[in-house]
Amino acid sequence: MKISVIIASCGRPKMLLDMLRSLAATTFLLDVEVEVVAAIDDDDVSKNMFLGFGRYLDYLLDYSPERRGALVAWNRSLKLSSGDIIIPAGDDQLFHENW
Repeated sequence: MKISVIIASCGRPKMLLDMLRSLAATTFLLDVEVEVVAAIDDDDVSKNMFLGFGRYLDYLLDYSPERRGALVAWNRSLKLSSGDIIIPAGDDQLFHENW
């Protein structure tokens, strides 16, 4: 089984980093494959931070230099995902044990 966490983000790199840290911490020892698919708009800081976090998570990135909006970003992430279970997430979300 594979879980896809789909994310839309724009302009909140600190929140995105906190979200990714909480996701990595709660999925590190799982027996389930987890992929993170993010669509980031108009935010090079968040894009570079997300790419740098790739050593901790299986990830895909859809980046746009222009703002598309959250709904378009989530739809782009959904199209790129390949999981059996889809978890929509925002950059302001924190994952806790047993989520």
